[in-house]
This record gives sequence, structure tokens and C-alpha cells, in this order.
Amino acid sequence: MEERKEELRFPEEGFRFNVFDALKAPKQSFSLHRHDELEIDVVLGGHGINYVEGMAFPMSEGDFFLFNPLLSHMAISDGSLQMKVLVFDKDLILGSDPERYALIKPFFGSARMPRHSFNADQMPDVRLVSERIQMAWNSHRSGDHWLVMALLEVVLAMVRENSLSWTEEGSIAELEKYSRIRGSIKLMDEDYAEPLTLEEIASCSNMSSGYFCSFFRKVMNVSPFEYLGMVRIKAACMMLKTSDRPVVDICMDCGFENLSSFNHSFRKMMGCSPSAYRRR
Repeated sequence: MEERKEELRFPEEGFRFNVFDALKAPKQSFSLHRHDELEIDVVLGGHGINYVEGMAFPMSEGDFFLFNPLLSHMAISDGSLQMKVLVFDKDLILGSDPERYALIKPFFGSARMPRHSFNADQMPDVRLVSERIQMAWNSHRSGDHWLVMALLEVVLAMVRENSLSWTEEGSIAELEKYSRIRGSIKLMDEDYAEPLTLEEIASCSNMSSGYFCSFFRKVMNVSPFEYLGMVRIKAACMMLKTSDRPVVDICMDCGFENLSSFNHSFRKMMGCSPSAYRRR
């Protein structure tokens, strides 16, 4: 199971938005992916699993998932899943008004909190708006986006009301914080097998080690080494699923110093040992 950076293509040039139904059939060949656009998955019925950064989240009616450009993800259905997927460029919302960042702040609230839920009383409205935005998108004329934008803002308002990943009003300056650490994140995503030091990681963001640790935690809600551990465990999960290599070899190839440390970190994140994960 590989991970890839996806360059999305949109139906209409100059208006980076799309809405569609998730595939209902189970997928036997799939990959984790991420993209520069924001994504909302709204589960209207059925069941499936959303894999986000190496963690599995069961999906059921009322759940919704928020993905920012830093989160790799993929959805798998048991054949019953009814899910609307909305993808859009953040600049469609931001425009030239920094105060509009409040509408997309939930997407950037946490690296480990992608899943949220609408309450049962809201589901008729959620279903109606989800269907209505798809109808508006399918029937709009090129360049005539006002209804799509109005409905998208309704969706974002409902998401914000039910999201647990924001606590206060934001500004455009907060969004820019993510770009400041992307070099460090790229290093950890690509060179996780190396014995990376804090100084090496921080230097990719042009920060001192102490300042970088504080800054990174404020942005990601985890420390740099907690994030690096997540990347390493995610890579280990892929190797365990796709190869018969000994666990100790996978441990070393994922950047862990010894098997004991690997087993402890794996169990903490995945809830079972590497061997049990492979059997399961």
C-alpha cells in the first residue's frame, strides 16, 4: 500500500471545486494520498473505513472527515457506503478577506482529529444540503458559481458547528504557520528511516531547535518526534501488510533503534503488536 501526492484535476478550469459520490464497491487496489486542496467526506449511510495517517477510523452515518494538505488518507467501503466528497481550493473561501479563515479553521485544528459527527437531529438538513450542492454543481453554467459557493459556505458552517478541532477565531496568519513547517514535515515523511536529529528537522524550517519544538506543537498538536513516530509506524504498517519480511528488519528499516522501542511505539499507536497486526 503506497502513498502518493495527488495533483487533482477539476471539471472547470479556474474554479477549483468538485463534489461527487464515493465509490460504493470495495476497492482491492488502493493507496494513501494527499493533495493541496481541502476535502470533506460526509457519510450519509452505510459503512466503511477511512485510513488517515496510518490509523483506521470506521465510518457510519453522521460522521464527517476533514482533510488538510498535510494528511494522507484513503476510504474503503464494504459495499454499502453512501458518502459525499467535497474538494476545493482554500482560496475559494479565503478570497481577499482574512476573517473568512474562520470557515476553514477546523481543517487545520489537529493532526490527529480528522473524524467528527453531526447529531441525529441535524442529519436531514445535512443530507438535504449535501444533495443540493451536488445538484447545483451538476446543473450550473460555466462561470455561474454563486449558488455552489453559497451552499459550500452552508456546509462549512455546519462543519464548524460540529467540529471538535477548533477553539477560537483564527486569522490568515495562522494558516501561514503550516507553510513554515512544511519543509520539516517533508523531511520526516521522506527520510523517516534515517536517525534524524531535532537540529536537522528544525533547520528545514529555518528555526532553532527550541523554538521549532514549541511552534510545531502549536501547529500540529503533537511534538516533532511524536509526528516522526507516527510516520514511522505508518510505514511499518505498509511493510507488514505487503511483505513477509521479519518484524526486526521492518523495525530497523523504519528508523527504530531496537525492537523493544518499535514494539512499544507500535502497540501504543495501533493497539496491538506488529505480529498481531500482520495476522489481522
